[in-house]
Amino acid sequence: MTYNRSIALNDIETQMEALSTAPQPSNAHIRLPVELLQTIFSSTIDSSRFTIPGGFAGDQRVRITHVCSYWRAVALQTPQLWDDIVIDIDSRRDVFSIAATVLSRTPSSPKAITVMCKAYQHRAPKEPTARQFLDQFVLPFSSSIKKLRLVVPFPYITLLLSSHTIEFPILESLSISPASYGILTEPHLTASSKLKLPRLTAVEISVPIRRTEIADAFLNTVQSSRLTTLAITSPLPVDVCFHILSDCTHLKACGIYLDRIENRQTQLNPKPIIVLPHLERFHIRYSSKTGFQTFLAHFVLPSIKDLALKSRIDGFGWTRRISEILLKRCGPSLEHLYIASSAFCHNRFSLEGLDEVLDKYALTLQRLYIPLTVTFEPSRLDSSEVRRLVSRDWCPNLRSLSLEYCSSMSERMAAVMDGVLDAEAHGRRPVEELLLNVGYPEWGKSRTVSALGRKFKTFDVNCYQTFVTFDSKALEQEWFGYYG
Repeated sequence: MTYNRSIALNDIETQMEALSTAPQPSNAHIRLPVELLQTIFSSTIDSSRFTIPGGFAGDQRVRITHVCSYWRAVALQTPQLWDDIVIDIDSRRDVFSIAATVLSRTPSSPKAITVMCKAYQHRAPKEPTARQFLDQFVLPFSSSIKKLRLVVPFPYITLLLSSHTIEFPILESLSISPASYGILTEPHLTASSKLKLPRLTAVEISVPIRRTEIADAFLNTVQSSRLTTLAITSPLPVDVCFHILSDCTHLKACGIYLDRIENRQTQLNPKPIIVLPHLERFHIRYSSKTGFQTFLAHFVLPSIKDLALKSRIDGFGWTRRISEILLKRCGPSLEHLYIASSAFCHNRFSLEGLDEVLDKYALTLQRLYIPLTVTFEPSRLDSSEVRRLVSRDWCPNLRSLSLEYCSSMSERMAAVMDGVLDAEAHGRRPVEELLLNVGYPEWGKSRTVSALGRKFKTFDVNCYQTFVTFDSKALEQEWFGYYG
């Protein structure tokens, strides 16, 4: 074949002309509609929280704002990118100035903001100061905060509570935990009534409140009649506890930490009965077992669904009086029940009345923790009762079950297996989560246990060779992560 140079040149020119007239790549994706871009941006972030200043080191939000001015404008006006912000006050002295810049450039839509120290300090740091916290963060942006969580040095808290008028018009949830030592006193709260919290419904506070006068001032500040959720994680004297609960009549969820009761005759017996008509979730942590039943007996809980009696050290167990309280003082809708195990064996603990309680809540009970320390025969469930619980014949909606200590591993395992077979025979599944506490450790590694474990979503066996002292805190924490 003869090579024709002119024909080849013509072909090249034709191809180049075709390329020059072909459609060019478009950057139309950069100019997508605002609503579509906002949806895309919201789906690309790894975490809903933006940390100041840590987020500037590579957070997707910041990367988006660096693409072009249009993307930057759209991103800064996308509320979902900036509605959950963490301010790390350990990071820089000027962190509140940086936070103010970020907050001023983002939408004024409702935000959840956390201000926190990473570690507890015995003395408050000199910088950033409490005044910077108030002037650069609280005052300028209080109108856009819907949820506020403070884990801050104690001077921050006292300045917030005692400063001049501050209004949080949309604040619904407030959590306060000191990151340095301090106790609220009357001077701290003399001006606290100037705080305006018209929509506050949920409060969590870990600041020690030692006197009823301080409780009064605090409750006036947060408008206790509006509260539906209250959690106090510092030990409360009995008088203060009764004072707070009698004032918060619309609570739906409450967690309190009760200080040691030295004399139940003088501290508890004179107290009136308190009716909490709306309370559905009530968690009480006791500092000791003294008076734990008498304290609970002072409350009428017609709407209760979740009741937990926790312990700091000693623990306690089931008693006939606990049964009577559940039968006479509590409504018919109980779903979750946790009674802490005693660290020591005590002959007043028994499961008397438990069967009546199970009958009352047969159709509602979903989670049941039976205290571990029951070693006095016949103060434990018999095999037929275990079988009915595991098979959900007794409580059809029961999902999670922790059984009391049983020295006979073979007897308990046989009852559990029978319960599984009963459930399968009636075309239903047994309980999803099961925790056994038994004797004879060698059984814990047996094939029977391994095979049985496959019948449950979660299955665990605690084995004890002989009776030992139990760690009530550890037992609480292993209750399937529910009471961490």
